[in-house]
Amino acid sequence: MEGNPVSEAEAQNWLRTLGITSLCQWDVVVFLDRHRDSLMGADHLASLLGYETAFIVGAMEELEALGRVRRSRISKGARFYHFIPPSETHHIAALSGLLAFTHHRAGRLRLSRLLRRGGQTAHVDRRVARTGPASRHQRKDITWLKAI
Repeated sequence: MEGNPVSEAEAQNWLRTLGITSLCQWDVVVFLDRHRDSLMGADHLASLLGYETAFIVGAMEELEALGRVRRSRISKGARFYHFIPPSETHHIAALSGLLAFTHHRAGRLRLSRLLRRGGQTAHVDRRVARTGPASRHQRKDITWLKAI
């Protein structure tokens, strides 16, 4: 990656192409790309990725709406999650480009900054607002500590 630097505009274009608007969505995409079929609860996935369950549920809903994830009905606290890889050439190129870009720590940090700068805060606030007033008080100290 160091011999072929990716511009922020190119990375932003890839994010737009895939419909990725938050760091949580990206982390879910990476996890599901590596583990195409997973059986677990959203709370378990949240603990694996370091997010609160509400953020994972919101990211899954958005990825499902984009056609990237298929979820089964919940049964005994777990769901079957199936990652649907892109089939269109420009989506395949965008996902491949972002995966290669974030393969190294420097790329992951740059992507994290792009997503935060690109309106992720408003995106997160909207999701927290959907979860109700009790949850909002529990989430006033939201941080973005990720294993980058």
